[in-house]
Parts: sequence; structure tokens; C-alpha cells
Amino acid sequence: MRQACSLAFKMITALCLAVVLLGVCLLPAGCGLSGGSQPPPSPSPEEQLAQHVQVFRDNLVILERKVHDYVNDERVKAGLPALDWEDALNRIARYHSEDMATRDYFNHVSPEGETFSDRYKKFGYNCSRQVGMAVYMGGENLLMNNVSDYYTYDETTGEILEYHFLSLEDLAANAVSGWMGSPEHRENVLFPHFQKEGIGIYVTDSGKVYITENFC
Repeated sequence: MRQACSLAFKMITALCLAVVLLGVCLLPAGCGLSGGSQPPPSPSPEEQLAQHVQVFRDNLVILERKVHDYVNDERVKAGLPALDWEDALNRIARYHSEDMATRDYFNHVSPEGETFSDRYKKFGYNCSRQVGMAVYMGGENLLMNNVSDYYTYDETTGEILEYHFLSLEDLAANAVSGWMGSPEHRENVLFPHFQKEGIGIYVTDSGKVYITENFC
């Protein structure tokens, strides 16, 4: 599943859009070995999922930087300067991704009404870019994906038989291609007056991947 949401402020203008993609593949079960020494049992699908979640968690910094690199690839292709990495924005983005994941919501605004500019203030981060008569206070893109892009299951019982997992590279590329496929997200990625960004990611036990991109 992949969902995306973007938000940018030009004075008090806000934009938001969600996109959902889901792929499911059906495959009958049935394969056996007989005779000779038996190989060690393969990890169950649940064990494979837990292992893959841990791989993503162990490489979170690498994944965040890969998303950042793909964003800058798109900017360079559009003739724009690359965005600098901002540690403070990375911390703000991680905070929001974890909050969405642990409290099970997907929105720029928290259940208490906290916006991304509120989060900037909470972390003591000031973003203000004046262009002519307009003042830009930053922006935010969101995306929710999964460490698995599809799975096979028993059509009768509904039991999951096998996951097809994404690599770190694939997930990073998919995130940015998802943003670039949406006009609102694309506008944030290619906004010429942004100079910095931070990517913050959180991975749940079930394999959901929450990605927040904060700009200034």
C-alpha cells in the first residue's frame, strides 16, 4: 500500500492529496520434498516479515538519504539546485512519522490539531523565505508504503504464504516516484525557493513505512 499526502504554505495556503496503490497476487500452495536428508525449515512468512522490518530499521539513515538523493535527482533534472540535508528537519520529520505510526493516523495534522509549522516551532526551527510579497513558511510531503509490495496467500484460508519484499533502493525510488506523480507533491519537490529538506522514516512491526519530507 502506498499513500501520499503533501502540504505547503504560501502565507495560509494548504494543499493535501492522498493516493492509494495496492497489489495482491494469488498463488496456489503446494510443494514438497521427500527422501534424503531434510533441509532446515525455511522461516515462516511472519519470521521473514520480522527479519525484513529489522533490516529496514537497521538501515534507516541509509534509506532516508536514498530518498533525499532521489529528490535531488528530480530537482537537477528540472534545472533546479539540489536541496541541502538539514538535520533539524530530519528530526522533525522523524517525529511526525513515528507519531502517525504509533497513533495510527496519516495526516499533516495530528489528532490534537498540530500542523507541520507547529512542529517546526515545537523543535525551535524557524523557516521563513520571502519571495517578493510572499513569505513561504516551509512545506511537507507524506507517504505511507510497506516493506512488502505484494504477498501471496491461500485463497481458501486467507493465510499469507509468501511476501515479496522491496529493497531499500526500491522503496526510496517508489516514494519519490509517487510524489512526482502527484501535482501537489511534485510542486513541493520542485519548488524553486526551498533550499533544505529532511526526510524522516518510521517502520512498524507490521511492515508499514511512514515517510515525512519537510522543506525549508
